[in-house]
Amino acid sequence: MVYLTDFSLTAETKVIVDLRPRAWDQAASGSGNVGVHGIDNGLIHIVAYNYGAQKPDRIRQAIRCAMIDSFLFFLPFLLALEIAPELVMRLFNASGTMMGIGQPAVRWMALAWVISIPNLVVSSSLQGLSMPRQSMVLPMLRQAILPVVFALALKTLGQLKWVWPAFAVSEIICIPLALRMGNKSLDSIAAG
Repeated sequence: MVYLTDFSLTAETKVIVDLRPRAWDQAASGSGNVGVHGIDNGLIHIVAYNYGAQKPDRIRQAIRCAMIDSFLFFLPFLLALEIAPELVMRLFNASGTMMGIGQPAVRWMALAWVISIPNLVVSSSLQGLSMPRQSMVLPMLRQAILPVVFALALKTLGQLKWVWPAFAVSEIICIPLALRMGNKSLDSIAAG
């Protein structure tokens, strides 16, 4: 019985030690994202309230504030990830090979994340405006369909570093669509 207890503690300790870098990775990489998602989740309720009160000007103001606040909240994370991706990678005990792969990936993903802010804000505002289909079109395009299409296209260039821009390109392409959907929805509220 004592042997099994010692073995059990050793196995648990090994699992905890093995998982610690992964847990740190998830916590550190999600820090900027969590704040932006919090702003977006709060926006849903503000938009819904003002939609019920038929105040499109206040909805536009809330959307504008959410975009600015989200950008300002993510700006320090963007700067850290763009200026010193190697320091971030060292936090996770990255090998030399992983450093070569990860540094361009970290830079492109940080850029893609900041570019995604208008898409996130508009998608959340569409939820508040009771437009679930339109709200789902944006995330499906920017997270599932377009990145795969662009990654497959950029893969033909022959190097992994050229696949990472697919995420930023997807976000850039979705911004005009998001703004058009948002403006069209708000214009129909103001007219009607």
